[in-house]
Amino acid sequence: AAQGGSAVYDLVYDQSAPRAAAATAANSIVFRDDIVIDKPATVGNGAANLGSATLDATAPNILGTFRSSGGGTISGSPLSADPGLGAFGFNGGPGMATFPLSAGGKALKKGASCPAADERGVTRPAGLCDLGAFQRTGANVKFGKLKRNNGKGTGTLVVKVKPPGKLTVTGKGLTTVKRSAKRKTIKVPVKARGKAKRKLNSSGRAKLKLAASFTFANGTVGTGTKRVKLVKR
Repeated sequence: AAQGGSAVYDLVYDQSAPRAAAATAANSIVFRDDIVIDKPATVGNGAANLGSATLDATAPNILGTFRSSGGGTISGSPLSADPGLGAFGFNGGPGMATFPLSAGGKALKKGASCPAADERGVTRPAGLCDLGAFQRTGANVKFGKLKRNNGKGTGTLVVKVKPPGKLTVTGKGLTTVKRSAKRKTIKVPVKARGKAKRKLNSSGRAKLKLAASFTFANGTVGTGTKRVKLVKR
């Protein structure tokens, strides 16, 4: 990036005293922009630049592109691998947007001594936490087996969540179901509609893809998907 166009631009420019422009990165992700630590040898009038510009990156971090300029120094060996960021958007919490972390990403369980909660208020583990503002909580919605009623062409699916919260199950060709969760298991009726229902009535079979979202009491959202087949005889 050009001077001043970086995500982090740390500059010291001081002819009167040896002051420090010191930056620290800890459990952070700065991947899609540059970090520049810059100490020019002289200031505008040609006098010596007495200050120091440093980046302490000894804690766990993923920093995509970083460099020192002039007499700037960077300590530590941050990772430069793709952290596996998802799409920027609302993922729960008090009104802010975040980049979620994808399953298998390099930012997972790489942190140490993280704050007790992420930016959204989700509790972080005491051990290895995730880097960045988003703590991935894994599969928040789990599905049991579908119990089919072949006479009616419907079914009942057990969905496992972590209450309290609100569950919504949607899908193409599926009647949407919304439930408040006070227990760990919720029985969700599975009924075809529209084109899927017409196919079920004509052929006796219909395949559906269910998408579940569970909104926790603190506003965070967990998701899960499952494919099911309805049979009518």
